[in-house]
Amino acid sequence: MKKKILCIYSNKYTFIRKDVDLLAKHYEVIEFGFPSHPKWKTPLYLIKQFFFMLYWMPKVEATICMFAGYHTFLPALCTRLFNTPSTIILAGFDCYSFPSIHYGIFNQGILKQIARFSCTHVTNLAVVHESMIDSAYTYDQADFPRQGLRYFMPRLEKTIVPMYYGYETTRFFNKQETRKPNSFVTISIDISGSTFYRKGIDLILKAAKQLPDYTFTIIGKTTDLAVEVPANVSIIPPVPYDEVNDYLNQYEFYFQLSMAEGFPNALCEAMMSGCIPIGSEVFSIPYIIGDTGFVLPKRDVNQLVELCKLAVNADKPLLSQKAGERIATNFPVSRREKEIVALTAMLIK
Repeated sequence: MKKKILCIYSNKYTFIRKDVDLLAKHYEVIEFGFPSHPKWKTPLYLIKQFFFMLYWMPKVEATICMFAGYHTFLPALCTRLFNTPSTIILAGFDCYSFPSIHYGIFNQGILKQIARFSCTHVTNLAVVHESMIDSAYTYDQADFPRQGLRYFMPRLEKTIVPMYYGYETTRFFNKQETRKPNSFVTISIDISGSTFYRKGIDLILKAAKQLPDYTFTIIGKTTDLAVEVPANVSIIPPVPYDEVNDYLNQYEFYFQLSMAEGFPNALCEAMMSGCIPIGSEVFSIPYIIGDTGFVLPKRDVNQLVELCKLAVNADKPLLSQKAGERIATNFPVSRREKEIVALTAMLIK
C-alpha cells in the first residue's frame, strides 16, 4: 500500500500538475488547491484548509507545498506543533523582491511575514535553481544588488535542495519545418501591468523599432498597451497549451528577457522546439541556455539590438539542434521524478 502525502498548492499551473502526477506514481497523493483570487476570500480558504488538514493530518506521512504563500502557513504550523514533516518547493516569486516592478514575495507586506514563518518552520526547502538561494544581481540597478532566500532571510537555518524542472521530448520537439527567417517570439501569460517590464516586453518593442527587417511575435494576454507597437511586431492572445509547440516551430529565436525568473518552463519548451534562446543574465537563464544561444548581460536595448544582429548571423541550424539537445539531456522528466521522490523520502524517514 502506498504511503499517503498531502500536496498543497495555490495555483494549478501545468508544471504543478506534472509534479503531482510524478508523486502519484510512488505515493497516494491527497490534493488541496488554495485559490489565489479573489483576495477577499483568503480567510475563507484558510478556514477550509484548516478543517481539511485537521482531517488528513493523522492519516498522512508528510506535506509537500508548491510555492510559499498563505497556503503554507498551516502546514508550517502543523510541522511546529505536531511534528508533521513538510517541505516547500520554491519557484521564484517566493525568493525575490523587486520593488521597482512590485514583484517578489519579500515586497508584499503581510505575505512576506507568512513566507518567513513558513520557510522557518517547515522541515526543509527546495528551490528550482540554486541561484534562488542567494546570488548577485547585476542585470538591472533599480533594486537589490543580491536576491535569494538567504539574502532576505539571513538567519534561515534549513536544508535547501536544488531541484530542476523536467521535460518530455514527446510534447515539445523540433518538427524540422521551415521557419520564418529572422523571426523572434516570446510567450507570457500576461504582458500588461508590471509583467510588461518583468518579462522584458518593453525591451522587445524598443529593439523591434530599430530592427525593421526582423519580425517579432508576442504571445500573451493583454489590455490595450499605452505604448507604440512597431509594424513588425505581432501581439496575439494566448494559445492552447497543446498548440504551443506548433507555434514555436514557426520561429527561429525565443526571447526570455525577464528581470526575474526561477526556472522558466517557457524557455525550456521553446528550446526543445528548436528555437534558439536569447535570455537575460538572471538566475537560472544563463545556465539553461549554456552554449546554445545568447545572453543579454544588462537590461539595455542597444545591447539587445546588437545581440539580435549577432544571432541572425550565427550558425542557426547548429544552435537550434544544440538547444533541443541541451534540454533533453540535462533536464529530462526522469531526473525531476527521481529528485522529487528523494525530497519526499527525506521527510518520510
